[in-house]
Amino acid sequence: MKAIKFLSSRIIYLLLLGIIAVFAFILANLSKTVEVLCKEMVHKSLFSVNFEMDNCFNPIKEDLIVNIESHENRTFYLNDFQDFNQEFEAIISNKKHVSSILLATIEGDEYMLMDADSCWVTRSTFQASIDSMTVQVFWSKEDGDLELGRRAYPKKYDPRERPWFINAKNNELKELNWTDPYEFFTTKEPGITISTAWQNRDEDRTMITAFDVLLSNISDFTSSMEISDNGYVFVLTQDGRVIGVPANSGFDSKEKINDAILEPYESLGMEPITQAMKVYSKELEADTSFRFLANDEHWWGDVEEYEIGGGKSFIVGVVVPESDFVETVIESRNFNIIGFIIILIITVFLIKVYRDKHQKNALLAKANEEITHQKQEIEEKRIEIMDSINYAKRIQQAILSPEQWMEDVLGDSFVMYLPKDIVAGDFYWVEPLDNGRVLFAAADCNGHGVPRAMVSVVCHMY
Repeated sequence: MKAIKFLSSRIIYLLLLGIIAVFAFILANLSKTVEVLCKEMVHKSLFSVNFEMDNCFNPIKEDLIVNIESHENRTFYLNDFQDFNQEFEAIISNKKHVSSILLATIEGDEYMLMDADSCWVTRSTFQASIDSMTVQVFWSKEDGDLELGRRAYPKKYDPRERPWFINAKNNELKELNWTDPYEFFTTKEPGITISTAWQNRDEDRTMITAFDVLLSNISDFTSSMEISDNGYVFVLTQDGRVIGVPANSGFDSKEKINDAILEPYESLGMEPITQAMKVYSKELEADTSFRFLANDEHWWGDVEEYEIGGGKSFIVGVVVPESDFVETVIESRNFNIIGFIIILIITVFLIKVYRDKHQKNALLAKANEEITHQKQEIEEKRIEIMDSINYAKRIQQAILSPEQWMEDVLGDSFVMYLPKDIVAGDFYWVEPLDNGRVLFAAADCNGHGVPRAMVSVVCHMY
């Protein structure tokens, strides 16, 4: 037991020394914390950007596939506005990145549904506007069947000349194709379009379905991602044009963001992004974060390609000034010091509690030892007393008349002798006389226990 107690106390002290050693190691390595924090932050932020890009583009791809599969065995007419409106309105309403949906034939027929904020707009083109002008119809958002008005498109429109049509026509059926960023024909907003050609089995003709995606939607999340006090997240095209405007860049309205989209990244006037792209262009094979100089201070950055499919990709990047983490390191050091002090106080308190408990346990063990010893003495005395009382019982029983003799003297008789304790003050006495009579008595002596039994013996003898 003593060896166990000695070992336990040594373990506690060794634990305390271990805590002190770990704390000293942490403080000694704080100089490396800035680099670790910067790398971790840029990697984490880059992962967040890729995650948001996935949330933007993957559902659009999935919805396009589901849409064409539902149309493969279906007969429909491109001028059946109500039928298409009901189906496509649900897709656009549930996908904030999709601004319009187009359905076209190889012959140059096209139906388009577009979200114009205040209403729905459909555009119908037949045989590339050769015989009839393209028609736009405006529909109520509250009541999709309510036509608000219509007008002929002011100029000739041929869907077969659009980039999304050409991409789909020149590739395999059901192959997803993305256009390069361009300005939409109707709204003049910057965007990209995903399209694919497919075979309508019922009518045995080739169809093309396309979803328009506004590039301003990418800036919606890049302009709200604040990875540090002065860090930036950005998305560019392969040729260096802006599609994801960074936060804290001065582009704080939809109009300013739209003006910046598809402009060269140098036009942003942000030297850290410019310097990071210079490093990236020189180290195309690099897939790790890097340190560079901008605005007379050190920055950390990470740039990589994001594949959207069909051989198309964007450039996503993160840049963070090293100074943003100096204060974090100081806070981390202070936190470690405070944490160490708290742990030290708790450890000292536990040691004190352990020692107090150990002392109390020692006192309790000594008291228990004394109690056990006294119990043993009492038990021995009890055995001696009980032996004496049992012996006295045998003596008392010896002076009482045997029951058989009493039956012989009295005849039909019995004795009920029930002492409360081992020995009793009650006794009975029988004596036959010469004239045939019998004297008998049942007596109770005053007192309790052994003294009463002694009195009963004396009385019996008299």
